[in-house]
Amino acid sequence: MFEFNDPQVRALAEAVHTEVNSSGVAIWLMKGEDLHIICLIDGLIGREVERILPPKYTIGHMVFDMNKTLVIDDTLSHPLVGKTGAVEDMGIMAYIGTPFHLNGVAIGGISALHQHARRWDGADIKAIEAGAQALSQLALDVSS
Repeated sequence: MFEFNDPQVRALAEAVHTEVNSSGVAIWLMKGEDLHIICLIDGLIGREVERILPPKYTIGHMVFDMNKTLVIDDTLSHPLVGKTGAVEDMGIMAYIGTPFHLNGVAIGGISALHQHARRWDGADIKAIEAGAQALSQLALDVSS
């Protein structure tokens, strides 16, 4: 559907990154059990990231499975993610992510990541959700 670093996807990721002022932004597609990163701004925090990640290294899998926005101000103290590879290996200390859809079905997501615990505010949530809506429209345009 989208090639890695597609210019439209990258521009969207850069705009969201600037708006939320996070350490990084990732846009990804789900393919089976694996999360495939299609755009990454500023990289992940603690290590070089692979383009294909299994569930133990991402919070995005939970966003995809729940099919809703997930906001975590402090990942270390969060019961769902505190002991995951995303936190322990990659050093993601704050996270906000939401899925995007094609024809009403979740196909991927957009996530903002931060290297320190932080309070995500309403504007940050709106920016991520607007990015997901734009990605849904872009996915529809590409698939037509």
